[in-house]
Amino acid sequence: MSRTSLAQDVKLSLVPAVQTEEGVGVLDPPSSIEAMKSRLEKLGLKNAAKKLDGAQKLALAYAKYGFISQDKVDRFNEKLKVETLTQDKMARSYKRLLFTSLDQYHKIPPQDVLVRLEAAMNDAVFDGFEIATIQWIKEIIDPILFGRIDGCPDRFFVAQWDDDVSIEDIVGA
Repeated sequence: MSRTSLAQDVKLSLVPAVQTEEGVGVLDPPSSIEAMKSRLEKLGLKNAAKKLDGAQKLALAYAKYGFISQDKVDRFNEKLKVETLTQDKMARSYKRLLFTSLDQYHKIPPQDVLVRLEAAMNDAVFDGFEIATIQWIKEIIDPILFGRIDGCPDRFFVAQWDDDVSIEDIVGA
């Protein structure tokens, strides 16, 4: 769903109406989105209030912050892979843009970034934050094939090929 269609849907579906002698009339909408949200919640229309809240968050986020689509991330990663790919007979390596949730990030950002993060948190627009970094990815070309059973932590050896790593190396460790 596009960001405009969600906002339009919320605007169009939340205009209050009242039955009059002349037919159905439209009341003046509440003066703010918060007032409308409060009204919907009081009336038991919790899903409509959530939808309004989501539309409000999107409107503020698109108005105040720059954004990238997943398509842009995918194209950037493809370009980065082509530009940085190295390969030998045992492995291939390339760079990739990776996203780490804030609670999993272990480095301390600069002070100006912390200030911007606090401001973004005060906006109460985002449900979470991620840090994007470029990291090297290394893929082993000739892996070992294991079978898994849901609920069982063990890996079951099925097959191996070539000689970069063997089941004997792993079992003997």
